[in-house]
Amino acid sequence: MNMNENKEEKIKFSIIVPAHSENEILRRCLNSLVSQDYENIEILVVVNAATQGTKDVAFKASKEYSNIKVFYTDEPGLSNARNIGLDNAKGDIIGFCDADDWYQPGIVKNVADVFENEHCDIAICGFNTVGDKGEIIETRLAGQDFILSDEEYLIGILTNFNIMGFAWNKFISSRLIKDIRFNKKLKLMEDAEFNIHVIKNSEIFNNDLKINYINTIGNAYYQNPNSATHNVLDHSDHGKLGYIADLDTIENEFTLSEKEKDALNVAKIRDTFGILVLYYKYGMLHEPQFKDIIDNSRQNFLKSAHSMYAFSGADDDEKQSTFILANAIIEAEAEKKNKGKDDKPKFSIIVPAHNEDEMLLQSINSIENQDYENLEIIVVVNAATQGTKDAAKKASEEFHNIKIFNIDEPGVSNARNTGLENATGDIIGFCDADDWYEPGIINKVSQVFQNEKSDIVICGYSFAGAEGEKKDMQEGQDIELSEEDYFTRVLTDNNIAGVVWNKFFNSNLVENIMFDDKLKVGEDIEFCLHIVKNNKKLKINYINQIGYAYYQNPNSISHNMLENSEHGRLGGLISLDTIENECELSEKEKIAMGVVRVRVTLGPLLKCLNNEMYNEQKYKAVIENAREEFLKNAKYVYMSGYFSDDEKMNIFILANKLSTEWK
Repeated sequence: MNMNENKEEKIKFSIIVPAHSENEILRRCLNSLVSQDYENIEILVVVNAATQGTKDVAFKASKEYSNIKVFYTDEPGLSNARNIGLDNAKGDIIGFCDADDWYQPGIVKNVADVFENEHCDIAICGFNTVGDKGEIIETRLAGQDFILSDEEYLIGILTNFNIMGFAWNKFISSRLIKDIRFNKKLKLMEDAEFNIHVIKNSEIFNNDLKINYINTIGNAYYQNPNSATHNVLDHSDHGKLGYIADLDTIENEFTLSEKEKDALNVAKIRDTFGILVLYYKYGMLHEPQFKDIIDNSRQNFLKSAHSMYAFSGADDDEKQSTFILANAIIEAEAEKKNKGKDDKPKFSIIVPAHNEDEMLLQSINSIENQDYENLEIIVVVNAATQGTKDAAKKASEEFHNIKIFNIDEPGVSNARNTGLENATGDIIGFCDADDWYEPGIINKVSQVFQNEKSDIVICGYSFAGAEGEKKDMQEGQDIELSEEDYFTRVLTDNNIAGVVWNKFFNSNLVENIMFDDKLKVGEDIEFCLHIVKNNKKLKINYINQIGYAYYQNPNSISHNMLENSEHGRLGGLISLDTIENECELSEKEKIAMGVVRVRVTLGPLLKCLNNEMYNEQKYKAVIENAREEFLKNAKYVYMSGYFSDDEKMNIFILANKLSTEWK
C-alpha cells in the first residue's frame, strides 16, 4: 500500500513536545513518538530558552525524521512552548508529551481507533509514573473503559487520580481547542485550566462532548525532582501556595456546578493538607517567610473542609483525616489566640471608608497580615460607594475579627467617632481606607506599650504615590516626648505630624474625646491636642520605625483647603481656633500655634500675590482674613527655632509686601 494514501485515510495527530533542559533525554521522548505504529503524525518540538544540548538533539531529530518540526523561542515557560505548538498544529487530534516523558508503543493507533469507532471528542489514557532509570513507581489505571459526562470529566480533572488535570494523558479534537491557549500566568495548574477551558468553552456553544477513558497505559511520566510541581512552596504567589492561587483563578474564571465547586474545594483540601500537617503536627515551616502561605492554606482548608464530606470520590479514611486535621487546626489557633490575649493588649483599628472601593481591601489586608493576633478591625462605611460596601462585606466574610458599621452621615469625623463608640480594645489606632500599615508595626507598638508603660506611641511613616514611590518621614532614633514637646511638634514637626494614623492611644485617654464633626480640615490636629490637654502626666514614646504608608490622594480634602473655608476663614485656621479657645497654652505652645498659622496662610497668600490663583471675588474674604492672620502671627517666626535665617528673611519680605503693596 502507498504510505501517503494510508496517511490520508487516517486521522492526523499533532503531538506537541515542549523542550527546555532535557538534553539527551529528549531523544528518548522523540524515539517513542516516531516509532508508533501509526503514520499520520506530525511532531512539533518547541525549544524554549533551551540548553545547547537540547537544541542539538532537536535539530538532529528534525534532520532524521521528516515529520518532526522544530520551533525556537527565547521566551521560557511550558505554557508558552505549548501555545507555539498549538499555533502551528495541523492535526485533527492534539496530544502533548513532555520532553522527559514518553509514549508507550501503540498508544496513538489505539487512540485513533477510539476516535474513529466511538466518534469521541476527548480520549484519556492511563499512565505510569517512572523513576530515573525508567522503573515504574506507580501505575494509574481505572480498570475499565468508560464514558464521562462534561461534569464528571471536570470533577475528574480536579480530584480523580486516574483522570488528573494533566495535558499529556489526553488527546483532544482540534476543533474544540480553536483559540484556547495555556494560561502563561499560572505556575502549576496550567494543564488543568486548559482542559477545563476546553469543556467550558464547548458548553457555551451547547456542544455535548463525547469523552472516553481508555483502560490502557499510554504515557510514562518521569517524576523529575526538579519539576515545579515538586517545589510547591517555591512557587507560591502573593502568600498563597501555587496550586491554591491557580485554583482561585479557575474558580473566578468559570461558572461551576455545585458538584464542580465541591470538587474544587476537595482539590484545595488535598493541596493544603500536606504542609498543614507539617506545620501543626511536626512543628515545621514556622519561619517568617512561610507565614502568609500557612495562613492562607489554613483559611482555604477550613473554608473547604465541608466539601470533603459531600464528595463521593473520597473514602472514609480521607474524610476522617480531614476531620482530624480541621479539629487540630481549630484547637491550635484557639489556644494561640487565648494565649495571645492573656499576654498582649487588644488593639482596635478604626478604618473609615467612603469611596476607596478595592483599595479598602489593601488597607484591611495590611492589618490582618500583622504578626499580632489580639486585634479587632472596625470598618465604618459612611455614605459610601457600592464598590466600597462590597469590599467591606467581602472582607468581613473572610476575616472573623472585622466589625462593619454602615452610616448614612458623611464625613471622616463621623466615621471615626462611630468607631470609637464601638471599640473594645486597650489601644486605639486609625488607618484610612486608602492607606496601609507596614508589616510588624502593631507587634512593635505593643511591645513599647508594655515595656515603657506608654500612653501614646508614635511611629514613622511614608508618603506613598500612585506609582509606588515613597518618601520616608522619621526622626532617626527612638525618643520620649514631654506633653509640651508633643503639643508643639504635632503642630510644627512633620515627623510627629498633626495626624492620627501614625499614633496609637491608650483607650483610657479617648473615653470622652471625639472628633469634631463640624471641622472640614484639621480634625486630626484638634483630636491629638485635645487628648494631651485633657490628660495629665502622659508617657509619650516615638519609635523610629516606618509603620504607616500614607497614600497622597490629590482629591483629599487636605489638598483643597481653600475650597473648605467657612465664614471667610481658611479651614485649617478654624481647627486651630477651637484648640486655642478651649485649652490653656504655655508660651512655647502659643509660639507653635502662631507658627502653624503662618504656615497655613503662607501658600494661598503667595499664590494670590503672584496672580497664580485665588484672585476671584469668591476668595476675597478668605484671602483677606489669611493676610490679617499672617501679619498678626509673623512675629512668632522670629521667636521660634523652626525656621532657617533664609526662611525668616523670606517671611519678612512677604510680610512687608502684604503690609504695603496689598490691594
